[in-house]
Amino acid sequence: MWPLRRRLSSASTVGGQETRKGLYLRLKFQERDNLVGEELFDVHPSKPWIASVSAGKPPTLRVWNYEDGHQVAVTLEDAINTYGAKFLGETDKVVVRTDKNMSIYEILPYSAFQMKEIKRVRTWSVTYTDLSKWTVHSSAQSVLHSENENSILILFCDFTTGYNFSMCCTEKIVTMMCFHPFESHIFATVHENWTINVWSADTKTHKTVTLQTLEATGEVTSVRFCTKPQKSLIITGHQSGKLQVWDYQRNECMTTLDAHKQAVVHAFFHPHLPCILSASEDGTIMAWNDSNYQLIKTLCSGLEGLSQSVLCRTDSLLVLPCEQDMCFITVEGVSPEPDFEERGKMEVGHVSAEGDERLQFEKIDVQRIKQLEMELSTVRGEKKALEEGFESERQIHEHKIKELETQLSHVRVERETLGERFERSQLEHERLKGMHSESAKQVEKEKRNLVIERDALKERLKKSNIRVQELECELEMVGGARERSERAVGMPEGVPKLDMHPMAFTEFSLDEMRIATNDFHDDCKLEEQRDGCVYIGKLTSAVIKRLKFINLRAENQPVQVTRELVSLLKSLRHPHLHMLLGVCYEGNCLVYEHMTNGNVKDWMSFSRGSQKGFLPWYIRLRIMAQVAQGLSFLHSQQSQRGGGPIVHRAVKPENILA
Repeated sequence: MWPLRRRLSSASTVGGQETRKGLYLRLKFQERDNLVGEELFDVHPSKPWIASVSAGKPPTLRVWNYEDGHQVAVTLEDAINTYGAKFLGETDKVVVRTDKNMSIYEILPYSAFQMKEIKRVRTWSVTYTDLSKWTVHSSAQSVLHSENENSILILFCDFTTGYNFSMCCTEKIVTMMCFHPFESHIFATVHENWTINVWSADTKTHKTVTLQTLEATGEVTSVRFCTKPQKSLIITGHQSGKLQVWDYQRNECMTTLDAHKQAVVHAFFHPHLPCILSASEDGTIMAWNDSNYQLIKTLCSGLEGLSQSVLCRTDSLLVLPCEQDMCFITVEGVSPEPDFEERGKMEVGHVSAEGDERLQFEKIDVQRIKQLEMELSTVRGEKKALEEGFESERQIHEHKIKELETQLSHVRVERETLGERFERSQLEHERLKGMHSESAKQVEKEKRNLVIERDALKERLKKSNIRVQELECELEMVGGARERSERAVGMPEGVPKLDMHPMAFTEFSLDEMRIATNDFHDDCKLEEQRDGCVYIGKLTSAVIKRLKFINLRAENQPVQVTRELVSLLKSLRHPHLHMLLGVCYEGNCLVYEHMTNGNVKDWMSFSRGSQKGFLPWYIRLRIMAQVAQGLSFLHSQQSQRGGGPIVHRAVKPENILA
């Protein structure tokens, strides 16, 4: 316990009033280092805790144990303006109101009164701009606040089962408010026009109704409900120093007291003693009889600035912050207990007096007196039995309370252990998550590398295929040239031969063409086609095609062999295309490789027993595939006119050479 600061003597009341018999009152002072400063603070109803919010940026919520000096704190993130902190009933939770939201913080304890840390457990976003007027119930988890900027709105919130609320609007600005100590849905508000409204809130319908409206005689500076059960009383203190006691159910002012010379800062019913206490700005504290409202005692605290003090919600402790110390003022007293034995004697005396009177005047029966004495003895026995029963029940309750406190301590230890296990599991989860993320990144990197390798292999395969086709084409061309050379070896010695390289292109004169075809004699003619005649030439395995005309745009229009046409035909090199060996511009002739096996039509027109024989189906299919490859090659080339693909326009068996 802290050292007693001082004990001031209390003077008897003046004005001829007598001190109530058997009631002893005194002020008890205790002091502690001021850890709150000039900040708004709140006192816990049942534990030695004080909660306050600093004015820093960002603000800090602190809870201070004023018995052992221990404190815990937490930073209020994203908060600019705060309206203080208040304990939520008798729980270990604190309600903090900022300019953006309303949050509930829970104090995690080591034991019953020792604090460990503060942790935010819930937050609600609100849109109200001015919530400087708000209060919290002393035991229930209810919050009451008002908003006075655009519309005068009063909002009642119940956090027992969730965020249940009800609201109402008034016409006058609210200056202060308080809860009923036992019925948490009833509260009172004081307005700027000196009226006091008593409300009843219903969270199911979200509506609040007015029970009574009281008209005060001046500016109200303090309002409090009576802490005695079954009494519908409200006491108000005024700027003028007056006190008024109201019965709000009957809407009646019970009394008006000219109490103080200066403004009243606190007026309340003492929770245990049969008196009303009032305090003024000059430090004077007065005690009044709560039955006849007579002054009992005047207690001089000797302290000024009580307007800055905070009254605990149990109406039993007054906390005043000084420059360096925090002063705790408690009004102590001893209330007279009923003397059942003296009352019994008085009853016996009354009975004896009545008996004597009857003996004197009416000769009352003595048996009646004995009966009354027996009844009195029975009443005393019942009183004693009730006292013993009450004492036994009290001991049982104390034992049960100790058991519950032990169980609560065990539960808190288990909760702390589970919290540590949960933190460890979270750390392990984060570690595994990081490992999985690294593995995923590695797999993704390997996948990208494989895709790059696959694309490179595809490109290499494509180039290899092109190179293979080029080599096959060259091979077939070399083979064809070799075959032509071999065929030229067996030609008659009288036929003139021309020196032609297998892969060379030769320009012939008209005389050479005439010599090779015996002046285009019919004996050398192989066939006569629509666009010209084909001759077997006396060259190195070659045929000569002399063009007449091609019906492209007009009938019988002669076609002239030009260098552009020859250049295009020379560029068409493919294994399955007839190779152009030379040209004669004078005779309008094209020199091609001679295919000794004829064409497909010749092979297909003979019977199975003919000289050339029958073409099997697998050979026919191979010829069809090779024709398709040759046409595909032509379609991929550009013609002289328009730049489009080259179209053959005469694909038929007689034009397919074997």
